[in-house]
Amino acid sequence: MPHRWFNPPVYVKTERPGLRLGVNRVDAAAGGAPKSGPIVAPSGGWRPKLAYLRWMAKCRVNDFRLLFEAAADEEEMLLPD
Repeated sequence: MPHRWFNPPVYVKTERPGLRLGVNRVDAAAGGAPKSGPIVAPSGGWRPKLAYLRWMAKCRVNDFRLLFEAAADEEEMLLPD
């Protein structure tokens, strides 16, 4: 299955202090397990949102990016560009 990309990337926090991750692929955003370390939120609500995003991965790429960005912002994981 081909990768679905969106641009610009959504920058989020990771477990590693001082490291940010630019997510620009639907499968990476929905999977939540990038090579640089898992994406985690202090509230623990991030994982259920990723499960929902995995289901929404079938929508248009730009719509998916907006959903991912909103979920990251809600969990205080979103970083500025």
